[in-house]
Amino acid sequence: ERFCIAGGFGYFINIESACNIGLIPNEVADKAVALGNAALSGAAMILQSADYLNESEKIANSAETLELSTSPYFIDKYMDNMII
Repeated sequence: ERFCIAGGFGYFINIESACNIGLIPNEVADKAVALGNAALSGAAMILQSADYLNESEKIANSAETLELSTSPYFIDKYMDNMII
């Protein structure tokens, strides 16, 4: 539903410019949201709500690591786009 960009990168990014240079696909431009310091906001939410704490624990327990370095598709695309 949304394409969230967090951290310092998300704080300073110009979504339109990022699309123009191909950093963000045009297909998700209308869903892109720059969040800024999402970690700080999330930590504050968890400290103030047991529901948010429980939900964050569920998300953390369901998270999986995706090793992009073992994906031939990713490596090919990465190498093709290193001209940035």
